[in-house]
Amino acid sequence: PPFANGDAHVGHALNIVLKDLVLKSRSMMGFYAPFVPGWDCHGLPIEHKVVTEQKLVGADPAVIRSKCEEVARHFIQRQKEQFQRLGVFGDWDQPYL
Repeated sequence: PPFANGDAHVGHALNIVLKDLVLKSRSMMGFYAPFVPGWDCHGLPIEHKVVTEQKLVGADPAVIRSKCEEVARHFIQRQKEQFQRLGVFGDWDQPYL
């Protein structure tokens, strides 16, 4: 799954469109093939973005975690909209995070 630390790029688009192609073709063949979208919301990429862009070096870890959640939720929403514009079918109301 993509990290929730920026807009979707061509690599994300290629990956999700290929998955969508396979799932749609399987669905048309009669298989149950749901797509539950998800994002990687943990780890260094999000923390690095928050600490460097918001100049939080040495800040309280609770503040950093709170800002990381805020940034991740923002970019999840943006990427979700971007993937939907690509025509990707999925259970967008119940993603895994």
